[in-house]
Amino acid sequence: MKEVAFVNRAAEKAFDALPPEVLERAETALSVLQKGGSLPRGEYEALRGRTLAGVTEIKLPWNTDEYRVY
Repeated sequence: MKEVAFVNRAAEKAFDALPPEVLERAETALSVLQKGGSLPRGEYEALRGRTLAGVTEIKLPWNTDEYRVY
């Protein structure tokens, strides 16, 4: 499995502070991607560029907001 890495402690705290429903969806999405699976089209994107290589953006719509996990 690929490792999930937080850029700093503040990012980890922000992830853990997501609304419970969003956190559950984020954890599920990360697990699927770690195991080599894929998410529905439009919910994730492998970012490009020299400094973004290996970073995946996961988009989680919830209510009227869209949460993003990288």
